[in-house]
Amino acid sequence: MGLLVTGGTCSAVDSQFSGSNGWSGSVANDQYPSPGARVTGGTLIASRCTFTPGASVASFNSYPLGPQAGLVVGGGSVRAADCTIRGGNWPNGSAVPPPWNGAPAIFVFSGSARHARCTLLPGTGPFGSAQPTSGNAFVDPTMVGIGSSGALLLGSTWTATATAGTSGQALAFAYWFALAPSTHPVVLERVWGAGQAIVLDLSVPAAGAAVPSSIALPNVGSLVGTQLWCQAMQLDLPNVRASALVGGFMR
Repeated sequence: MGLLVTGGTCSAVDSQFSGSNGWSGSVANDQYPSPGARVTGGTLIASRCTFTPGASVASFNSYPLGPQAGLVVGGGSVRAADCTIRGGNWPNGSAVPPPWNGAPAIFVFSGSARHARCTLLPGTGPFGSAQPTSGNAFVDPTMVGIGSSGALLLGSTWTATATAGTSGQALAFAYWFALAPSTHPVVLERVWGAGQAIVLDLSVPAAGAAVPSSIALPNVGSLVGTQLWCQAMQLDLPNVRASALVGGFMR
């Protein structure tokens, strides 16, 4: 599969995760398609990502190999904001068992999944489309999304862009020069930065608004390899919502 999370916390932004296709040789080595991502423990925090399962096929005896969901949760938790998640279609040519629906975009059989502003594209089959989600998956509209302009290139302007949740409360960007993932009693997501954060660009955006924060990176050779990390934080009193992580090493 494109991504497997078994523990800890994984932050993914502007990424594409694709599963492997199913294929058929004989009963002994038939291969079912894999999801775009599977979470069996820990936490996946994703923003502006795409999850696509591998393609389903019919086996040599017309037994269906698949379909598969784009995101499968078998433990732990997922928070996905502004993502596109696809479910697999029922394979053409399969006759055993009778025709069925496609796969949901998100399939949770243990653990939980929260999503906000995601495009969920369930798979289809002869009986119609699947439901967008299956299991303990629900909408959490106050989650905050984030993306960035890419690599931190010295001499350029680097921009992080948040997507506001629905709280209608203050949003700001927290910057750090090192990572030390931790939890905070009022922040519902992981806080990634080490030490005191530099807080910039406070605003009170409308729900779903794109909020940019830009930094001019000096063209100074000694800064090569310096870290700069950013999360968007938005009040959702009495709590705070934190985005996934963007940034990296200057070059």
